[in-house]
Amino acid sequence: MTHHYTYSILPLDADHLQRFEAFARAVHSHDGVPAFSEQTLIELAKASASANSSAEEPRVYVHAALSATESDSTILAALVEILPSESEPGLLEAAVAPASRGEHLGHEFFESVLSSLHAPVERYTLWVHGSATDTGIISPADSLVREYSFAPVRTLFKMVLPLDSAARESLAEAADARTLPETLLSRTFEVQNYLQADGPAWIEANAAAFAHHPEQGKLVLEDLVQRVESEWFRPEGFFIAEDSSAAKPSIAAYVWTKIPVGQSAGEYSPAGEIYVVGIHPNAQGGGLGRTLTLKALAYLALAQDEQGRNLRAIELYVDEDNTPALTLYESLGFGVHTIDRMYAPAQP
Repeated sequence: MTHHYTYSILPLDADHLQRFEAFARAVHSHDGVPAFSEQTLIELAKASASANSSAEEPRVYVHAALSATESDSTILAALVEILPSESEPGLLEAAVAPASRGEHLGHEFFESVLSSLHAPVERYTLWVHGSATDTGIISPADSLVREYSFAPVRTLFKMVLPLDSAARESLAEAADARTLPETLLSRTFEVQNYLQADGPAWIEANAAAFAHHPEQGKLVLEDLVQRVESEWFRPEGFFIAEDSSAAKPSIAAYVWTKIPVGQSAGEYSPAGEIYVVGIHPNAQGGGLGRTLTLKALAYLALAQDEQGRNLRAIELYVDEDNTPALTLYESLGFGVHTIDRMYAPAQP
C-alpha cells in the first residue's frame, strides 16, 4: 500500500520543536509509555537552542512523514536521528501517530529514513520503548526492526510498585530501620550555587558510578542543568550521601527521584519515579544503595504531584542483567510492567 504523505527533515526551530513535542506527547498519552527517551528530547532542545548560533553541522535530526494535503501538515510519523561519534554509535527512536497505525505506514516511512540517514545504518542503535513482555507476543515495532536485520542488544525493565496504605507504611518502616555510617552525611541537593558546588560534584560521582554505562555515565553539566530547570525538578527529592571524612567532601552515593507534571489519572498514575541510583565504586558493597533507595521510596510514598494528588505508584527502570538491583526491587514489591529493548544491526 502506498501512503499519501510527504517526507521531510524538520527544521529545529522553536515552532517545529513544539510540533514534534506535541506529537510525542500524543503518542505517550495513547500508548502509556514514551516513544522518545528523555535524553533524546534534551538533545533536541539543545540542538534547537544552538541552531542559529552555531556554524557546526547539527548532530540531531527529526525525520517526519507529514500529511500530504495542502491544508494540513500533521506529523503522521517521526524518527529522531542522533549522529554517531568517533567512539559512540548513533541513536534512532521512532513513532507512528496512533491514527496512522495498522496500514504499514511505519514500514514505508522507516524504509525512507534508512536511505536518508547521515551515516551508514550499521553505525546506529535503535530503541523500542514499552514493547510487550516476554509472553511470545512481539509488538509491531519489534517486528519492524527485526525485518531490517536489527537484533536486540540491551533489555530494560520498567518496574512498578503500586501504592496503598499498607505499602506506604511498610516503606516508611523499612526506611526508618536503616541508617548511614557515621562518616556519611545525609542531605538533599543544594540548588543554590549548584553550578559550582553540587553540580560538578554530582557529575564526577555519576561518571564514576556509571563508568561503563552507555548513556548515564556520559552526562555533562549541561545535561544536569536541563533537568534542574525542568518543571518536575524537586531538590527535596534528590538524596545525597556525602563523605565528610575527607578534606574535601565528596558524594559517595545519591538517589534522585522524579514526579512528572501533567500526569492523567489512571491505575498507576500519578506516579513517582526512582529516577537514578548512583553509588561511587569506593562506597559499594555496604548496603548504601539500599539505605538511600528506601529513603527515596519513603519520600515518594508520601509525596503529591503538582495538583496535590497522592501518588498511586512508584516506577523505576533497571537493566535485565542487573541481578542485584532486580533482586532488591523485587524484594520491595516491584514487578515488571513493560520492557524496552535496544537494537543494533545484526553482525554477519
